[in-house]
Amino acid sequence: MPVLEKIGAVEYTVGDWDGAKKFWTETIGLPVVWSSDEFGWGEFGFENQAHIALSRARDGAAARGKQNVVAIFYVDDVHKTVEALRQKGVKCDDVTVVPNVVAYSRGYDPEGNEFQIAGQPAKE
Repeated sequence: MPVLEKIGAVEYTVGDWDGAKKFWTETIGLPVVWSSDEFGWGEFGFENQAHIALSRARDGAAARGKQNVVAIFYVDDVHKTVEALRQKGVKCDDVTVVPNVVAYSRGYDPEGNEFQIAGQPAKE
């Protein structure tokens, strides 16, 4: 049995707490699992899946922005998803396709934290 069995969340430390919550709920569309303005912690996502966790930067500490941690969202159609995100004002890179392997793009939250959108490439 592995020591670690399940990824529960991917954490981003943010400076704009309210803006980050709005981005992940309203722009991206993730439901709130749990959130506390008092504690500066929130988790967003779907039941039985890993969550996006937000941690409010504290005591004047800067948000980490452009972290090495990247949340990866699996989707059915990367091109359509990127277009839908762009229509909502989300900065996304152009889709990269590795034939017969993967199609992917990177998106960015308002503080520059990256997330990835990945899926199967179109059949050739």
